[in-house]
Order: sequence, then C-alpha cells, then structure tokens
Amino acid sequence: RWDLNSRARYWLKNIDSFAKGTPVLLAINRWDNIQETGIDMSRLTKDYPNLVKQPVYYSAKNSNDVEFQQLIDAIIREAGKLDSSAMSFPVQWASIRQQLLDLADKRHYIDKNEYHQICDQQELDSPQIRAWLLEWFNDLGVCFSYHQNESKNTELESYKVLNPRWLTNAIYIIINAGQRYADKGRMGINLIQDLLGHSEFGVLPNVSYTDSEREYILEVMRKFNLSYSVSNTQEFIPALCDSETPPELHPTLYTRQLSYQLVYPYLPDSVVHQLMIRSYKSLNPEKIWRKGLRIDIEWLGLTAVVDMGNDDATLRIDVYANGNVEPWELLHSIRKDIAIINSKLGLDAKDYIVIHSNGGDIPITVNQLLD
Repeated sequence: RWDLNSRARYWLKNIDSFAKGTPVLLAINRWDNIQETGIDMSRLTKDYPNLVKQPVYYSAKNSNDVEFQQLIDAIIREAGKLDSSAMSFPVQWASIRQQLLDLADKRHYIDKNEYHQICDQQELDSPQIRAWLLEWFNDLGVCFSYHQNESKNTELESYKVLNPRWLTNAIYIIINAGQRYADKGRMGINLIQDLLGHSEFGVLPNVSYTDSEREYILEVMRKFNLSYSVSNTQEFIPALCDSETPPELHPTLYTRQLSYQLVYPYLPDSVVHQLMIRSYKSLNPEKIWRKGLRIDIEWLGLTAVVDMGNDDATLRIDVYANGNVEPWELLHSIRKDIAIINSKLGLDAKDYIVIHSNGGDIPITVNQLLD
C-alpha cells in the first residue's frame, strides 16, 4: 500500500520461482480507484518480461460491474494466449469435468470407483486418459486427487477425488487455529480433531471433519511434506513452530567449523519446513523455529545450524565437528536433501563455501572452488 514497487517485486520473485515464464497481470486495488500509484512499470517489465505491460486498476470497495469486468477481460485475454488454450477438449471430457463440479456442491469427495463410474457413463475407456484427466483437473482446481504411485507410475489401489476447497479449508483450520496450541510445531492428534470439528475456525460455513477424514487430510499433508507423523498421538507441523529464534543456537565447543550458503532469487519458508521433516529424527526439538533448525548427531560429534534469516534470499548452513568425523559429511547429506527440495519446488540457488578470514566472511562459489 505504500512501497508498491518493492511489494510488486516480492510477488514477482515468488511467482517466477514457482511458475517461471507464466504471464503475470498486475491488478491494483485502490479504495478510491486512483490510477496513479507510483509503480515503475517500465522497470518492472524490463526485469520481468512476463509481466503484462498494462496494469488493471479497480476498487474492491467501490468498483461497479463494468470496472470489475475490465479485470475479468484482462485475465481471459492473457489466458487465451497460453498454449493449452488451443488444445482440443472433447465434449466427453468436458462432461466428466462438469459432473465433478456438480458433485462438489453436494459432496466433499468421492472414491476411485465412483470416479471410474463417471468415466464409464461418458464411455471414456482409456485408463491413461482417465488418469491424465485427474492431473489436468488438479491443475484447473476442479478437484484434488493423489492417485498415482510415483515409484511405479501406476494408479493407486484406492484414492479419493476431493473438493479442493474442502481440503484447503481443513489445512487452513489446522495452520491458523493451531498456532495457539502447538508446542514447537508439535500438536496432539486429538487436538487436531477437536479443531477440525469447529466449522467456525474455517472459511467454509458449516463444514467440519470426522476422525477418518482428519486422517486422510493429514495423509495428504504428509505426502506434500507439510507435516510429519511423530507417533500415533502426535503430529509435527513446521508452519506451527515459534517465530522467535531460539537462544544459544550455535555450539561453543567444537574443533572444526564449515560454513555454506545458498542464495536464491526468492527463498520460501517451505524449503526450511521440508528440510525439518526430512531431518526430523536428528532435529534438536529445542532449537527449531519457523525460519530455521538445528541438527544434532551426537554419536558422530556433528551439529548443523540452518538459518534462512530475514532477507527472503539466503539460506546459511554452519556445520560443527567435535570428533573424528569431518563436517563435510553432514553438509553433504543436508545439501543433498536441499537439492531434492529445490528440484520439487522448481527453485534455483547459487551455492557458496564461506571462508572465515580476519574476522570477516569470504563467500566462494562451490563451482569455483571445485575448479
């Protein structure tokens, strides 16, 4: 609302990280509908060529239907330029899509057999196209389903096709209402069920969740590394960690230290959160927070502190050794996990080894060091 150039850059970096090359339309919501905002569009469009040159101005408070239509028309115009808009979409497929949309108004989910019955009714026989349509409908927001066995690239024996609003409403309740009850990211399963029983905590009216539905929602969260099952009675959810950095984060007794950093165009919290889940068994539960974590492998005499700071760009990793094992071994493991996370999230980062010299830090790119 004040420094719109920096806010625009923040979101453009975010979009570029997760959907590189996607056309971006800047919609500026001003209560008084003033069309002068001080945004440097010429500089932004030069730095982000996928940004549509002409922004759309409107007021969520005061705009009439005609003014809102300008925003809708701009969205349709840009969507029409995408390659997928030229793809043939048979009536048969459109009928399946419409049936799923109609069902979403009445039910929160259907099972695998019901989905295949809908395909049977439309005489869609190809198993490959049936599975591909679910992927397509996931992307369109028609439904959500986790139906593929990724390791074997085959259909799972059982799955559900969900109303995506029903699923996101449940996650919204857990993340937002759970903030006041979680202890360092951990929360009891019974408490999660109690929260999901309160429809007033969500954004969908009169929608609550049963025990079996809760288990399926947590299963989806685990598949996407949003949570980790600590035990039958407790769940770890990184987004519920404290925001404050713990005291005495770095060890004071060590014989060797290694510093490493990754610099991103944009660094989302989910990189650290997914690393927490992948490293959970070695986490120091007293030294985790929303922006970082500490790993202790005491039997090897190794400690690592991972900290993304506050600049939304740099992930710093300090590894300490106090035994016979070199700090490189733990760094290699962490670096491998982060590479997998970056790949899944479509993120790129430059990595550096940090040399400590005369009280200062000298970052050297890993490729330069290897050369």
